Amino acid sequence: GDREIKLIANGTSGTLENGTFSVKFFPMENANNKHHFYNYIVKAEVTSQSGETRVAEKIIAVGEKDIKLLTNPPEFLHLDNKPDTIYAAIQNLNSQPIEGNLKIDWYTLQAPGRLAHKRMFYQLSDKYRLSRDEFIQTFPHDEYGNENQPANWPAATTAALSQDIKAKNGEAPILLSNNDLKPGYYKVIFSAQNLDNDTVKRESIIRIYGPQPEKIQSMNEWLIGEKLNITPKEQAVFRLAGLNTDALAYYEVYYKNEIAEKVWINISPEQRIIKISPKAHYEKAFAVQFSMIQHGVAYNMLQTVTIEDNTKEMDIKFLSFRDKLQPGEQETWKLKISNKAGEKQMAEMAATLYDASLDALKTMDWRKIYTGFYYGGYTWTNHMANISHGSYLQFTGYRYEYFNNIVRKYERLNSYSLPYASDPSNAYNVYLNAADKQLLLRDSIQMVNKLAALKNGRKVYGIVRDHDGFVIPDAAILVNMKEQGRSDRLGIYEITASAGAVISVGVAGHLPFSTKLKTGQRRMDIILKSVKNNLQEVVIRGYQKRAREVTTGSTYIVGEDAANSGAPGMRGSLNIRGVSNVSDQTVLLQGKFAGVEVIEDTKVYDFVSLNSYDPKTGTYIINGKSVRRLNKVVPRTNFNETAFFFPQLRTNSSGEILIEFTIPQSLTRFKMIGFAHTKELMNTVVSRTLITQKQFAITAQAPRFFRERDTIWISAT
Repeated sequence: GDREIKLIANGTSGTLENGTFSVKFFPMENANNKHHFYNYIVKAEVTSQSGETRVAEKIIAVGEKDIKLLTNPPEFLHLDNKPDTIYAAIQNLNSQPIEGNLKIDWYTLQAPGRLAHKRMFYQLSDKYRLSRDEFIQTFPHDEYGNENQPANWPAATTAALSQDIKAKNGEAPILLSNNDLKPGYYKVIFSAQNLDNDTVKRESIIRIYGPQPEKIQSMNEWLIGEKLNITPKEQAVFRLAGLNTDALAYYEVYYKNEIAEKVWINISPEQRIIKISPKAHYEKAFAVQFSMIQHGVAYNMLQTVTIEDNTKEMDIKFLSFRDKLQPGEQETWKLKISNKAGEKQMAEMAATLYDASLDALKTMDWRKIYTGFYYGGYTWTNHMANISHGSYLQFTGYRYEYFNNIVRKYERLNSYSLPYASDPSNAYNVYLNAADKQLLLRDSIQMVNKLAALKNGRKVYGIVRDHDGFVIPDAAILVNMKEQGRSDRLGIYEITASAGAVISVGVAGHLPFSTKLKTGQRRMDIILKSVKNNLQEVVIRGYQKRAREVTTGSTYIVGEDAANSGAPGMRGSLNIRGVSNVSDQTVLLQGKFAGVEVIEDTKVYDFVSLNSYDPKTGTYIINGKSVRRLNKVVPRTNFNETAFFFPQLRTNSSGEILIEFTIPQSLTRFKMIGFAHTKELMNTVVSRTLITQKQFAITAQAPRFFRERDTIWISAT
């Protein structure tokens, strides 16, 4: 069902020098939780100094015991003189490896002493009218209760083997050989303990086999695949046994669309070792199907044998590759394509290099093409003891359609893109509504908390909004024409001012607002009017020449270098479009830009003016202020998201491929993906990443992605 999610904490934090941050909260207990284990969803919204925002969430597990044990022991384990390994790991509840101790106890299980066929019916009888002896006398080959399941067998009170292992980096490998344990069934208890003395246990049932054939103890082990992963020169190994001493079994070997072998063999409760060698033309895999019928009970199993041939597997190695490049730099990569035995291969390759940040929208992933054969279609099935359900008898005269309700269908109006449940756009509308509710809930909680804190303080505060009620962040707040602060992301500002002071508010795209602070007034909410006459816009243009007859609107030609003007107490920014005229602006261009060195002044200008230029000294006079020209700066222009896409690269006589390209000038991380194949459809993929960075650069950190209702300010500092 639906989970009830409650908000238990919220707040703000800052990152450390290494980019990490911490979140502190008190977990809430739930008396109805019998497992004493809780999951908390932590959502974080991180905003960089440039205003770029990323949102992520992580599920944090909290419990009374901060430990879990990961084990995946095999059901059947074949031991010889060489040690075999069972892997185990100790982690905390959030899947991080931790230090600890692992103890393994092996207890011998006592088999019933008789072999019996599995029950025909899935469900176990609630009660037997016959005792176990009476049942065996009447049905000597059938299972009584769950005696075929080793988990129900009695275990020895003393462990046959105890092992103590100290986990390093959370890993605790368990080594075993045929000298450690005798063949048979064992109940294995894994006990782990961390440094805080938290403990956890796991139990498993494992059948141990030695090098020699064994007498089976349960019909569950009538067929055991001892070795199913081989090389072309090795043999697949199976162990086959039956209930009777003089039984017959049959197996077939399949390779793709042909039946390669048909074999009848004699079997008994003593395992018989069957070894099958792959033929010279076998590739990737073949299958073997075993079948036998004893006392009317059918046994059937299909086993797939994997052939690992290094000469049939491709490998791509970079002979030359640099993971750091300068923007716009020319580069050459050399790749060698061979098989895993090191032999060169003649192949074709498709390769691309693109901006890895695009993976945040949708990850691009090229995968290997599976060229193997599916052997599942060879599986034999039987329907013994299956229960089927039929339909009603027609001669009984039952006609269900006589009782149906009369349904009338009327004409319906077209939705014309209006949202309704079955409309394709409804899912997007639901998402927007949910997103807005989450944003409003988060912002409203933070806004209420901050306003409550300011109410108890001594500063003048308030909220800056527009006529539609939306908050306006980064609005400049001036007291007697001197900037005292700016509104934050929630539109809230706080300043120090006394009664009678003139409070002015300005922000791009809105008309300036001024008022006097009344005596005793501490909260002042401000509503700004947006500029409506946007047709008479100002265009500040540089680095190009345009004839007057093709230019519309008001234009000021600043020249090859940027102009500078400003207002005291206002942040330098460039508003290219969206104001009625230059005199309407209170925030103008100021600061330092590539190619010029601007001298700060405090004079207020309401227009941009180029007074003169001295070509000998390279000095401009702009608004009566000297601007000295620096060395010429060549701007970066190639910001292609795809550096290259080569659909058909071919190896040379040495099995090598050369990739020559010019990296775009974006300062980002690029991802390379390649897919190579031979005429025989041997194929593989390769991937690498690199970054482009300048030895020294000053960049405008603008957000790469935007969401609905986001606001961006591009400032020059």
